[in-house]
This record gives sequence, C-alpha cells and structure tokens, in this order.
Amino acid sequence: MILDPVHHDFADSLNLFYFREFISLLQDTWMTGLSNSKGCLWQETLPQVCRTNHTLRNAAMAVADPRYLQALAYYGKALQLQSQRVSFQSSAFLSLILLIFESLRLRKIAALDHINHGMALLLSFLGDSSTSSDEIASFSPNPRPTLSQLADIFMNLATQTRIVLKGRIGQHCPLPDLAKGLEEQGILMEDFIVLLSQGSASKCYIAPQKFSSLDKFEEHWLSMTRRQAEMGPIMLQAMTRSTVLECEHQQKISDLLASTLQDPEVRKFCDDTRRDMNLMEQAFLPLFSDIMMSTTMDSPTYLRALYLRLRFLSVQVFNNPPQYACIRSMVALTPRLREFLSLAELAIRITRKTVVCRAYSLCIDGGLAWYLLQIALHCRDPLVRDKAILALDGYAGQDGLWTTRSLHALALRNRIVEQQNANGHTAQVQWQRLCRREYYLEDGGERVVFRFLEKQLELDQ
Repeated sequence: MILDPVHHDFADSLNLFYFREFISLLQDTWMTGLSNSKGCLWQETLPQVCRTNHTLRNAAMAVADPRYLQALAYYGKALQLQSQRVSFQSSAFLSLILLIFESLRLRKIAALDHINHGMALLLSFLGDSSTSSDEIASFSPNPRPTLSQLADIFMNLATQTRIVLKGRIGQHCPLPDLAKGLEEQGILMEDFIVLLSQGSASKCYIAPQKFSSLDKFEEHWLSMTRRQAEMGPIMLQAMTRSTVLECEHQQKISDLLASTLQDPEVRKFCDDTRRDMNLMEQAFLPLFSDIMMSTTMDSPTYLRALYLRLRFLSVQVFNNPPQYACIRSMVALTPRLREFLSLAELAIRITRKTVVCRAYSLCIDGGLAWYLLQIALHCRDPLVRDKAILALDGYAGQDGLWTTRSLHALALRNRIVEQQNANGHTAQVQWQRLCRREYYLEDGGERVVFRFLEKQLELDQ
C-alpha cells in the first residue's frame, strides 16, 4: 500500500503540501480521540483512497488550504468530479471529508447536511438487499471493518443531531434524507442502528483470564459495543409500554419515567451487560496496569491504553438507564466518575503534547467533551462536577458537532439549577426534578437552550 503522495499526482508543490497537511490531520491523535486504536480507516484506508482518487484529493486539499476562496475552489472541483462519476466509495468518503471541512470552519448547519447525506448513503448501500458481495468487496481492500468504522463515525455524529439542531426545536427533521429512506424501506431508526452494527454480538460472553494485548482487548470490546446497539429498540419498546411519550401531567411524567427505567426487559439487558463488562474489566486491568507502569507517557501504546480504558468506562458508567431512577445508585457512581475525569484530564494533556496539527483541534470520532458535560450534569459530588466544568472550560477544541463553549455554557447554567434545587425535600425528590432537564443547541449550536423543572412552581423553564 502506497501512502506517501508523489509529485506527478499534483499540479504544483503547494497542492502536495496541502495534501500532506490533510493526511497529518487525519492521523493526528486529537482527530480520533476515544477511537484511538489501530485505526485503519484514518491511518491507512482514507489516506490511500484520497491519494488515488482525484475527487477526494481535491476535497482533501480544500480541508487543508487556509485560503478560504481557494479552498472553496477545491471544494467545488470535488463536487464537479463527483457528479461525473458516482460510486458509493467516493460518495461516502466525500461526505466524511466535506464534513471535516465544514466542522473545521464551524459551519454546523452545512455539517448537518453532510451527516444526513452520509447516513442516507449507508442506508441505501447496507440496507439494500440487492447490494452484492462484489459491490461490498470493491469498497476497500478490507471492506467489512472499514464499513463498520465509517458507520460508527456517522452513527456517533447522527446521535449528536438529536441535540444540535438546524433551526429551532420542532422546525426541522434532523436527518430528512435518512428519515425518508427509512420510511420507504419500512425500517425503524433503532433497527437501522442494529444494522449498522453489522449484526448482534453473541449473547454468551466468554472473557479470557487476562488479555495478552490491546489488540485482543479491542477485538472483545468491539463485540461488546455491537451489543449496545440493541439498547435502542429495547428502550423504545419500554417507553411505548409506559405511555410516557403521550403524558402531559408533570408528576405522572416523573413516575412513568421511573417505571420505564425499571422496566424488566431494560433491567435484564443492563444486568447481563454489566455482568459481562465486569468479567472483561477483570481481564483488562492487569494489562492496563502493566502498560501504565512500564511504558512512557509519550508512547502511543500508553495513550491508546488510556483511551481504551476511557471508552470502557464511558459505556460502563453512562449506558445503564436503570441507575438513573435512584439517587443512591447515582451517588454510588461517584468513584467511577472521578476515575473517568482523572483519566480524561491525563489523556487531554498527553494528546496536546503529542498533537501535530495544533491549529485544528478537531475530533471527529469520539471526543471527551460530551462525557465531561455528563459528569458536570449527573455526578452527585459537587466538587467533581466543578472539576468537570473546569475541564470543559480548558478543553480547547471541537468534538464532532459539539462546540465546547456551548457545552461549557450548559454546565454553568446547570450549576445554578443545582444550587436552586439543593434545599428542601428529600434527595430522591431533588434528583427526580433534575431528571427532567432538557437541553438543545439550536441554529447549528449558536443558541443554547436549557430547560428544567422549576422547584416550587413545577413549570418548564
């Protein structure tokens, strides 16, 4: 595989320089964030495809060229070439590259359009029963893992569109092309998520006594995260059974939410997942400790181990709906949240030191900002919440559609709500009010909306 571009592929040395800048951005530690691993999509596949594909090469130069008008010229050339020869490979990768282009320039509404287009492409390709094995094989030299990584990226970004809105609340469908395609094929969004996960993981998980390498752990971890895709349909069914979506009475909504979180099917799924993750953690911690003790902090292996531990904790801590029903279980999470915050701060410091493209600070595939916000919102230790707010304030960069200044504004507003909510009633009643918080980033993130159940009047604010 030839990754290094050669001069005859480019009109001049400046074009070659911008292309190399783009490759450096793709392979930068900040870009991949929590997905920091072998990363064949970022490290190998996308650089190689961009080098050999004229359309994608122009899009790549558009990303790296700091001269806006010249960058737009590259952008337009890429779209022109794409219209002349359409293929799923170039269309999917072009959506990803142009998404990076718009995200770097903080053009969130345009970025939302590329997420919509990318998800619709994945539906048309993976959701179409007529797609042949030859067509899949032509996508890349190792198509299944590459398609899976690409799907994970777009699925993560599509999840963000539930919070980052094109306009105001209720004005626009977040992903109109995808919604139309799902309706035409008779597929629910939750079922599409399972489809993107490339099939369900085995119901019976068998963990080794000890993982021998990070590669081995990641193989098991990918299987575990595939299973997490099943949570969506299970939660939707539980919410439908509880009728919480149709309820308008404030107190009854709180009761129905609590019953939904305690739904037997939801609890069984989460209990099974927690059991398997505990087995996986017991097998991983000896390897993790060995790497922390024997490897220098600037080593790629050290940083990769840190990010894999953070990925594990992010699922273990945040993807367990029943725990949100009870204040005692939330208080019990404090040590885990404190550990996540400590590891996140360490990972951010190391990443800043090892980052190559310091001017960009864009993470397109699994950043930490969202989890820092969740700690600031949900941790029951006020000191840990404040520490998470400070970490958000110093987190220079952008994670997908999340702009950290917007998330920091939400965390600061929530701090005031926590202060107002802290007096009177029991801790459980206080927590039930906090469970009613809602937040959105309207107009592509320019307008921050935070709504909560007011303590005395019990009105939406």
